[in-house]
Amino acid sequence: MENFSEFVKKLKAGELEAFIKSEPIPENNEGGVTIAVAKNFNEVVLNKEKDVFIEFYAPWCGRFLLVIFLIGICKSAKLCSNVSLFSSIS
Repeated sequence: MENFSEFVKKLKAGELEAFIKSEPIPENNEGGVTIAVAKNFNEVVLNKEKDVFIEFYAPWCGRFLLVIFLIGICKSAKLCSNVSLFSSIS
C-alpha cells in the first residue's frame, strides 16, 4: 500500500514521466526518409510547419519495399515538391 500511496502523491505532484513503449530515436536521421518512433512522433509527424507523408508498415512485409522505391522516384522527379518531409514508421 505504501508504494501505491507514493505513486498517487507523485502523480498529483506531476513528478511522474509517462511510459511510452518506443524504439530509440535513430542517431542518424538525415536520409531521404525520416524514421519516426513513438518518442519523436509528435515532433516529426504532427509538426504543423511541414507537410508530412507518412507510411506505416511492418518490416516483415515485402510490399513496403515497393512503397519506399516509389517514394524515391516521387522525390527524385520532384512530384512531391510541396511535401517537405517523408517519414516512415515500422
